[in-house]
Amino acid sequence: MKIKLALVFFIIFACGKDSVPDPDPAILLAPTNGDNCNTASSINLEQSRVDFSWSKANNTDYYEIIVINKSSNSIFKDTTSGKQSNGEILETISSRVTLSKGSAYSWSVISISNATAITTESEKWEFYLEGNVSGDFLPQPANLIYPANNELISLENSNIIQFDWSSNDDDDNLLIYDFYLGTSSNDLSKLGDKITDSFFNQELSIETNYFWQVITYDQQGNNSVSGIYQFETGS
Repeated sequence: MKIKLALVFFIIFACGKDSVPDPDPAILLAPTNGDNCNTASSINLEQSRVDFSWSKANNTDYYEIIVINKSSNSIFKDTTSGKQSNGEILETISSRVTLSKGSAYSWSVISISNATAITTESEKWEFYLEGNVSGDFLPQPANLIYPANNELISLENSNIIQFDWSSNDDDDNLLIYDFYLGTSSNDLSKLGDKITDSFFNQELSIETNYFWQVITYDQQGNNSVSGIYQFETGS
């Protein structure tokens, strides 16, 4: 009888415990999505300081900001509590990061709570950090559109697909592109050389993992390198 009563009390206690809420996603503020980041503070010819900011998230004890260089795939991470030294919670949290010029980046913020192992990621925004070479702006790295990263595409209707991307140049120069494709990110082959269109048609094999990349050139010979996207073909 005592065992049964103890079990009943345990069940009542367990059911009566409040559930722990998941941390809310942070709301990104700056740099805005698609920004050219011209408010960054230049350090030298190669680097600038970029100020990131986001709004506080409920049920969150601290934040991890993640900044990815889409050209080199290098990753920067930093953690902050979002509180002042006196413990007061900030409405807007900020982080200053030193980054290389002339590259495209993505960034996001992960909300973390001490009360649960569950974390929540914000939206992922992208921006371009301007660079300057001999008075000319570097062309922005190509924004790879299709196939998207980690996409599974069907070759049911045709084994030939059209790769699409976009890019622009702050000097309004004519842009040309080299197109790279391969089955390994470390061994890409140049299939399109100095093409003027922002698309390229290529025949693919079924059930194969591919990686692709685009290098953008302007009329002065300046160039920028996109990130490498991976995708898989179905049947």
